[in-house]
This record gives sequence, structure tokens and C-alpha cells, in this order.
Amino acid sequence: MKTFKSESDFARWFCKRLEAVNAFVIPVVGSRMQKNGVPDRYVCHRDFRGWLEFKKDKGKVTDLQRITMLRLIDRGDTCLVVRLRSPGASRPAQEQQIEIESPDGELLGRVKLNGSSSPDAVRGRGRELVTLLLGGCF
Repeated sequence: MKTFKSESDFARWFCKRLEAVNAFVIPVVGSRMQKNGVPDRYVCHRDFRGWLEFKKDKGKVTDLQRITMLRLIDRGDTCLVVRLRSPGASRPAQEQQIEIESPDGELLGRVKLNGSSSPDAVRGRGRELVTLLLGGCF
């Protein structure tokens, strides 16, 4: 079972899974020229288009990130927070879960990292993302 030391390790792994099913993933890397608060990745696939912000465990979406994502949604884009929930030290790595959230922190659904979940467990636009992932990645 894959374990992740950092949020960026998880984001890289997740994006490779998306690319494996022919998604085009554009990383948004922070620089002095870029606006702060822009989500981490833009994903373009025939079944899903939208912005993803990656978080690990208790990492928080900043106010600026949340405001930026809500402004993007107001303009017709999809924005989701993709969170890796790691089990505690006393629990097996197979219990890692991916949570899909709205920018406001509303939980849209959970998917077990071992692939034993169904996209039906996820609501809204997150279902399209999870269907894409489960279709060829786990």
C-alpha cells in the first residue's frame, strides 16, 4: 500500500492516476508572478474539467484559496478539495481514504485508497472525478 510523506507526494500520485486515464493535468506552481490562492491543479478530461486543491489530513484551505475557488465557481468552473486522510499509527495503511470536499469544507464523499469504494458514495461534481479515478487508476 502506498503511503505519502507530504501533500505534494499525494498530489503527484493522484495526478499520475488522472493522466493514466488520459486527463491533461496542469500544475499551478507558486511564483511571484502568480496570484495567490489559485488551486494546485487544473484537470481537463472529457468526463471532468476543473480545479483541484490538495490537502493532507488536517491541512486547511486558506481564506484566500476558498474565496478564489468560490469566484471560479461563480464563473462556471468546478473546484474541489481532494484530501488524503491517513490512518493513525495504530491503524493499517489500507485504511487511507481520499475525501472530496467543496471549497467551503462540505464533505461530498469518501473513497478508500485501496479502490474498494464506489463513485456512488460521492455527491455532486466530485462523483465525476471519482468515477474517472476508479475507472482506471486503483
